[in-house]
Amino acid sequence: MLVGIGVAFGLPLLMTATFGGLALRHRAKLWPAVRAVHARLQTDEGARDLFAKNPALANTFANDQDFLDTVRNWRPKVGDLPTQEPSEGPTYSPDSDPGGAGAAIQGAGGAWMRVDILGGTLGGPIQGEGITRIFFGEDKKALRIARKKANVVKTQRDWEDFRKVMLQCADDTKAGALYRHEPGLQANFRSESDFLERTKAMRPAIAQLPVALREDGHEFSVRNRRTPFSHSRILIFTDTEGRWLVATWKSDQLGNLELRARNRHK
Repeated sequence: MLVGIGVAFGLPLLMTATFGGLALRHRAKLWPAVRAVHARLQTDEGARDLFAKNPALANTFANDQDFLDTVRNWRPKVGDLPTQEPSEGPTYSPDSDPGGAGAAIQGAGGAWMRVDILGGTLGGPIQGEGITRIFFGEDKKALRIARKKANVVKTQRDWEDFRKVMLQCADDTKAGALYRHEPGLQANFRSESDFLERTKAMRPAIAQLPVALREDGHEFSVRNRRTPFSHSRILIFTDTEGRWLVATWKSDQLGNLELRARNRHK
């Protein structure tokens, strides 16, 4: 059973640790984590518990039933995993970096499973137990396709977060309520009136927000900035005049909203 994996990956690391050292630490914990995830997926109860305790999985699966249906479909196709960690090669592909680790492995049934785990620090704040993504596929190519589809789902979730916040800013009453609800905004703006002045300047660009992204999605982008102590998610919409509407979350807390002119894109 996977117990405390988020804590294990999120333990504070010494300031003197090198990026390579962080990657090695994550890599050492990887195989036990993969085995534990696989074990929990062997029962419906374990799969539901895994989904409930790892909020990041909602970026890939619509809900717990979607996750469970996927697991049930792939459970016999993947089959058993080796007890001992295999050597890296045709049936096992581990990787790690300062932000976390992941591995793709072929089970006895022939199909593949990939597990990604956030490592804290440079990876951003740990959510739940730290499992961020689980993919299945008939081969490695299918895993890559599944990952690409998951990225589309994640971008859509980011867009929904962004649009919801921006639409609140289109109205003084709703913008004021947003300011009072978000400690990060209160820390960044001296007063509610200052925040309202900011949102009024943003409204011509907010009025251009579509209900849904274009298929190419080029008008919306997501940037993630990580340091050893924080993770910022920066969501950007480019309006028809080339200006940027920007919403910034720092460590999952909404901290800033702004409209940038074209010459301030950096």
